Amino acid sequence: QTIECAGPSGASVTLNGSASSDPDGDPLTYTWTWAGGSTEGATPTITLPLGTTLVTLIVSDGKATATDTINITVQDKMPPVTSVTGGSDNWYNTNVISTFSSTDSCSGVKEIHYTVSGAETVIPGNSASLTLTADGIYSIDYYSIDNAGNAESPKSKIIKIDKTPPALNLSVNPNILWPPNQMV
Repeated sequence: QTIECAGPSGASVTLNGSASSDPDGDPLTYTWTWAGGSTEGATPTITLPLGTTLVTLIVSDGKATATDTINITVQDKMPPVTSVTGGSDNWYNTNVISTFSSTDSCSGVKEIHYTVSGAETVIPGNSASLTLTADGIYSIDYYSIDNAGNAESPKSKIIKIDKTPPALNLSVNPNILWPPNQMV
């Protein structure tokens, strides 16, 4: 059986041995074992980590036992989610610092990727920042990859910077007012 990971500790799994029976009608006991744990009962709920775990069920009527095994695979198929703060689709007349933050509910974030002006940067971990200082219109594409190899669909952001003040040229005609006591 394969199930999706639900959190950093793996996934909650309900085991079910209730289809077991005894031809004599004797009461049964159920013992479940796996690498790193064991439990009792016909339908216990356990937590399994990422990966494949071999779980063994031993059913006993007090005189004889029967054994069955199952491989349970906890997988991470959900990509991380990245958000960015700092800078929006407005014009800025100062430097802009954008901070990328990524979360992943299971295997954790491996790295954040962002591309500015065709140059890609890869930052290990779940956070990164980018400082834009020069005038221009920047198209930023970004996404994250988790430790299971799931890649988020790329997202885009536009940041526009114009720190150069406008130049003003003024001319008048005529450029001399004379006589000084006659203002026009």
